[in-house]
Amino acid sequence: MALLVYRLATFAPIPGVDPIAVSKFLQERAPGILGLIDLLSGGGTHRFSIAALGIAPYISALVIVQLASYVMPRLRRLAIEGPAGRRALNQYARVLTIVIAGFQAIGFAISLRSVRELVAVPGHASEALTVLTLVAGAVFVMWLAEQITERGIGDGVILILACGIVGQLPFGLAVALEQVRMGELGISWFPITLATAAAIILLVVLVERAVRSIAVYDPVRAPGFARAKPSYTLLSLPLNPSGVLAPLAASVFAAPLRGIVAGMGERSALWLERLVNGRMGYVVIEGLLILFFAVFFGLAAFDPERIARKLKESGAWIPGFRPGHNTARYLRLTRAMLTIIGALYLVAVCVLADVIYRSLHLPLPFSGFSFFLLAWVMVRILDRMRPFVRR
Repeated sequence: MALLVYRLATFAPIPGVDPIAVSKFLQERAPGILGLIDLLSGGGTHRFSIAALGIAPYISALVIVQLASYVMPRLRRLAIEGPAGRRALNQYARVLTIVIAGFQAIGFAISLRSVRELVAVPGHASEALTVLTLVAGAVFVMWLAEQITERGIGDGVILILACGIVGQLPFGLAVALEQVRMGELGISWFPITLATAAAIILLVVLVERAVRSIAVYDPVRAPGFARAKPSYTLLSLPLNPSGVLAPLAASVFAAPLRGIVAGMGERSALWLERLVNGRMGYVVIEGLLILFFAVFFGLAAFDPERIARKLKESGAWIPGFRPGHNTARYLRLTRAMLTIIGALYLVAVCVLADVIYRSLHLPLPFSGFSFFLLAWVMVRILDRMRPFVRR
């Protein structure tokens, strides 16, 4: 029901905006950065709806708070304090969401001012109403996402993003079929799209279910003690610890970084400008950002010294490694190797489709990030539903 309410909100236009003029305006211009914003918002930007900002401000706030929790000691302590600390961080993210939504709404209103035919009665009152509407819509979508997280079967932010992508799939498919009918697009795009989607989904399922299990010997559970249990337990390290956080962080910072690099190219290096404005420029920047954030989150979220200390205090150890420093070094090297593999995997699944389509000079119906996000959501929902399925 929350997703249904959200989808209805994406079709409600901003008060004072002419929907027919909006449709004509978008048809005359390439999607460009608007397509990226529409993807992050979960749908609704291209219709200039009351949910035009969507979930994008909340995602940006969550990413910023998460990054700050790794570099600021006070937020770091809150992150490891348990539910109370996480609630405090969530409150910071809510306040930051309102601030980000306010700046984005002001920019949105200024953009509408430049195209007067979009607004029925232009003026300061109309701009103030637009800002208020967009901020209220962003806060409402944030609330819906939190309700889905608390009462649903997954992360509300990710489910709203996936809902927006699924809502755009029929329209993207219809446009591609129309291009095939008009002879503007070869029929080869269909098997290429199916093969790319199948490869990404298969890779996501295999990697997201994969863990590196490390045997830990616990003498308390050794045979001979009362209520004896197996003497070995497993310490499981996921291959992709950052999940969708790294691609989301890359998407948040990709557009501003692209503008900065473009400005540098105009002033100094011409090859930088060509890189950014070229067909593959955005793909390269996004891939590098995904690689950076995947390595950063993978290493920052794992504390080998703390785990080694807890094992030593409990009397447990990893066979073949002395408790303490040697165990921490082994865990650090293992986590670093898995993080690099996971980062390369994220770059492959999020950028592969873009590279294939651009190299073959085909229109990009769905981005690699869309394929990855849908596959990741399917894996997580199946994991959450598994206990409820009767075997």
